[in-house]
Amino acid sequence: VEKIADELNMSKSGLYFYFDNKSEMISTLIDRELDLMEVICHENSTEARNFSELIYIFFRSVLEFFMVRPSVIPVYGWLLQTKTEAEFVGKLENHRFDFLSERVKDAFGEIDIGVRVDSHVFLFYLGMLPVAMMGFNERINYTNDEIFTIFSAIFDFIEYGVADFSV
Repeated sequence: VEKIADELNMSKSGLYFYFDNKSEMISTLIDRELDLMEVICHENSTEARNFSELIYIFFRSVLEFFMVRPSVIPVYGWLLQTKTEAEFVGKLENHRFDFLSERVKDAFGEIDIGVRVDSHVFLFYLGMLPVAMMGFNERINYTNDEIFTIFSAIFDFIEYGVADFSV
């Protein structure tokens, strides 16, 4: 709570004036962060010329967001641990990234691999890759250039598959 108060340039007692409890405060702050990330991703993606570029821009935007605001990740983890699955999924669904969801849904509607492909799985995967990269970075301490090199390699792997993947 002290770190949150410091980051918001408020006193701890001021936080408790605005929020009934710590859980409500953290949940509200995470909502604001996810709203901001959604706006940034949407604005960045308006220049995408095709689906592949849209995915790249989204992935890179989320990664850059977490690089600038790494404190969001542990708080996000706290929500995962303290909320029931239904509460957590409900919270995420408030941040649908509609600009991307519709394109992914259309793309996955055209894929025939013998089973129904749920576009939410792919969207969740895209959102978790930057989180995983930042999590590993806590332990390994990559430079920003190294993070973007790894990001490019992962994206090439996703886009071109195993057969055409080369570093």
